[in-house]
Amino acid sequence: MSCPAKQHSIPPTDFEADPMIIFYTLGFTAIVIVVSLGYRKLWTAYWDHRIGPLGMRRVGKPGDRNLSKEFAKEYQKSEKKIVGKDEWRVEALFDHPIKSTYPIEVQESVVEAHGLEHDRQFCFAQWYEPTPKGGQEVNTTPKEEPEKGTTSWWNKRRHWTCLTQRKTPRLTLVKTEIWVPDPQSRDYDDEDEYIKSGGCLVVKFPFTPSLNPLNVWSVFVTRLVTWNWKSELTVTFRVPLNPTAERIRERGYTNDNFNIFRDYPSGLDMTSEISSKIWDQFRYTLDVSKIKPGLSNRLALFRVDLTKNRNLYKCAPNEEQLGYQARLSFQDSYPLSIQNMSSIMTTETECSHGQQPTKYTPDSRRYRGNIYISGPAPFDEDDWTLIQIGDHKYHVSCRTTRCTLPTNDPNTGILSTKVQPEPQKWLLANRKIDAGNKVGCLGMQMVPTKEAIGIWAAPSLLDPAGQATRNHLEQALLPNLLNNLRAKLFQAQLHDVT
Repeated sequence: MSCPAKQHSIPPTDFEADPMIIFYTLGFTAIVIVVSLGYRKLWTAYWDHRIGPLGMRRVGKPGDRNLSKEFAKEYQKSEKKIVGKDEWRVEALFDHPIKSTYPIEVQESVVEAHGLEHDRQFCFAQWYEPTPKGGQEVNTTPKEEPEKGTTSWWNKRRHWTCLTQRKTPRLTLVKTEIWVPDPQSRDYDDEDEYIKSGGCLVVKFPFTPSLNPLNVWSVFVTRLVTWNWKSELTVTFRVPLNPTAERIRERGYTNDNFNIFRDYPSGLDMTSEISSKIWDQFRYTLDVSKIKPGLSNRLALFRVDLTKNRNLYKCAPNEEQLGYQARLSFQDSYPLSIQNMSSIMTTETECSHGQQPTKYTPDSRRYRGNIYISGPAPFDEDDWTLIQIGDHKYHVSCRTTRCTLPTNDPNTGILSTKVQPEPQKWLLANRKIDAGNKVGCLGMQMVPTKEAIGIWAAPSLLDPAGQATRNHLEQALLPNLLNNLRAKLFQAQLHDVT
């Protein structure tokens, strides 16, 4: 028989942790958490900024643009050496995916009936309501009803109106990226919503709220990712490039008419793709409250409705001449525009006389053309009626009349402050050359022939024989563009329309 062991109790003691141990433990834990979250935030931002959507490739020319030094003395000297049409060349191609926003320079583009493939397929719009006069309500059914569809008729009705830099100069701060499916990418997934939609449009705009402890970290990450310590916070959103019927139903897209210049086409309202928070930030960036009376702060994003053609008449060739009915996307007037660099340089040089560099910066992008060419004498294009690009022809329908939009600096979104700002002042004084519209003109408007539709275009030498050695092109012009074997040589010639 055994006796139970004697039980011993441990006397209670007061435990006092070293304050330094607690401090270092908490500090180390906080550092681990901050570094982990920071790394994730930084890598996510870097991935999105540099790489973009998975399974896709970016359309466009990153880095310096072809025309970045167009006003340098070296460039102007090279222009003077161009002698004869056999040396004419296309310097650059530009898309403007969202109307009146910052352009994208592209290495190549498919020419469609409505213009370059991705040009002006989207636009922002603002809601317009008729403004009462004298404190009385607006009469939406006047005794003398204007003809339906006219500007007077629409001005008496609520409707959407397209946002442009004419009234909203800060639109130039809105930058876009076109991403299209890349089956060669290891991340390619044909079930991805954006891939099923033919790609996506990435939209970025600066947003600078009042600095506070909640956004200091975001500001730091933005500047670290872009490696620019003056960078503003960038807000980014994406929309499908060509939404499927299923997505249209799911997101509740609607069709609506809106005003573009003097036209009221129908478009696909994609506003539901963008969160209300981003819309608030976008309004803040554009400062839409300072636009003319009658316009509210209600904004929308429209896309070209591919089921409804926006037919073009005006000075364009008729259907019998073209072999198809001319049409356009969200351009003001015509599907394609061409600019002669020597004409731009002459205009910008004249505009710069007497101007302070900080007030007026010469820039060919002020004129928002699709095709920029070198070789012809200044304003030689004024009398063109048909040009040949490679083996295909394009009708030159009319001159490009110029409004106040070129007075906006494409890099800053700041309009010239003079009563008659440049280049509008110089164009009005020297370029009233059109019998139909007494305003300044610069550039030409074009319509592709039926044979030109679907043809690849790329900047290259203009060679009348369609022959140019690869070695000569690589040494002389655009080596980064020549890996694409679909590049077409451009040949500009003057023809008479019969």
